[in-house]
Amino acid sequence: MLISFSISLGFFKTKKEIRPLFFLLLLSIITELLVEWMKYRNKEYYFLYHIFTPLEFLLIAYYFLTSSSISFFAFYIKITGFFFILVCLFTLLIKYRLNNFPDITTYLEGFLIITYSVLGLLILPGQKNKSVFVVSSFWIYLSFLVYFSIIFIPLFFHADGKAHIESVFQVISRIGNWSLYILLSIGFLCLKKT
Repeated sequence: MLISFSISLGFFKTKKEIRPLFFLLLLSIITELLVEWMKYRNKEYYFLYHIFTPLEFLLIAYYFLTSSSISFFAFYIKITGFFFILVCLFTLLIKYRLNNFPDITTYLEGFLIITYSVLGLLILPGQKNKSVFVVSSFWIYLSFLVYFSIIFIPLFFHADGKAHIESVFQVISRIGNWSLYILLSIGFLCLKKT
């Protein structure tokens, strides 16, 4: 995470399109530090995910909005984003207390980001005499597709709260995180070529 954050920091002033991802990485670092601190102090920490999940979604959705010029794709992101925020508010007010893991919003976020990633990859504009493997957006879309696909299924078991399931979820989550940060870093480094 820190390597991806450092690389994005290097492009912060020159490449406006990755600013949402810079803030996403910064938010992730702050959230994970707070979660670890809360765990150390034996305090409830799930309320942090009620804040993190909608902010994470909005930053990723904003990146997809700014990285594509296809009007249908932008319209789809805006409509589903509005729906996602309504679901976040509804589940927080009706279903959850702040000390429960926000599983419904996390499932919905994963599903929406996977669809954005697939659509983004399908409509990725071709560039003359340029391989898709040097296009920054390809790697960034792929990073979200791989990450949310890896963690999507185990999320269903996370809500169960059993210790052995929790440990499996942590291993799978680490693999997803490593994949995300490696692919994001490749995407950021591809910015250097453009």
